[in-house]
Amino acid sequence: MTQLLRKLYKEASESEKKLKEFEQAIHKENNISEAVRYAYKGALQALKGKYSFLPAIKLNFFWEASSYLQKALAQEPENVEIIFLRFTVECGVPSLMSYALHLQEDRKKIIELLPESNLEDDFKKAIAEYLIKSGKCTFAEKKALQKIGT
Repeated sequence: MTQLLRKLYKEASESEKKLKEFEQAIHKENNISEAVRYAYKGALQALKGKYSFLPAIKLNFFWEASSYLQKALAQEPENVEIIFLRFTVECGVPSLMSYALHLQEDRKKIIELLPESNLEDDFKKAIAEYLIKSGKCTFAEKKALQKIGT
């Protein structure tokens, strides 16, 4: 079912209409660790902020998202999926806000851990493609990421 969460997260990040379905799936999922659930709850809060109109509400959702993600990483600091979720959340924060505190650290950790992780090959490839498209990687990192999933 984690594949469903991943799919719905991607869809909800592209369409607000999928947000409720993503939220319901998080609550129904039984085959994930508490840490991964916290990470997806954090991603959900970030998306709620993305779709909010008022800046103060956006900011509150971001802080809630950060709290969930920090709690998740405290429990499973080497979990690539959790690190990746935090990376995607922080990539979505406008640079003017200066809240993308972990982008460099997360990028490096993902690149280090991803090749040997137990994640499915198609998800590894999706993570690598996201990092490449994020514009946050060096040329050498892009080369290393291009080898993942091929």
